[in-house]
Amino acid sequence: MLVLDDYHLISDNSVHELITELVRYSPRKLVSRHSGPFRSAAAPGQLPARGHLTELRAVDLRFTVEETARLLRDSMRLPIDDQAVAILRTRTEGWAVGLRLVALYYRHRGQLNAQNLESEQLESAT
Repeated sequence: MLVLDDYHLISDNSVHELITELVRYSPRKLVSRHSGPFRSAAAPGQLPARGHLTELRAVDLRFTVEETARLLRDSMRLPIDDQAVAILRTRTEGWAVGLRLVALYYRHRGQLNAQNLESEQLESAT
């Protein structure tokens, strides 16, 4: 897998040409991902249009409510109700690291449910 993070910040055309050629002539098994818009002076729009590249944005990396529930219940083994899952997904914006940290915190605190989350939110606001 080839991952190009913040590729859109590169302004040197020789780098664009090199990456374009690398992706164009890469083995079929190579999966290319990049964050941000792919701008290639050598072949603008051709590589993404041919399916050689997939653009990843922040929204693509955030967990959905269903993925959040699977992470917390299956991977982290937390007994958590659906309402609490939705609250945590909203509070962490679906970021896996935030969800894991919350899960580790609550693993030692006990029951994790919507009522506990709501009361903690009120306590932190006062």
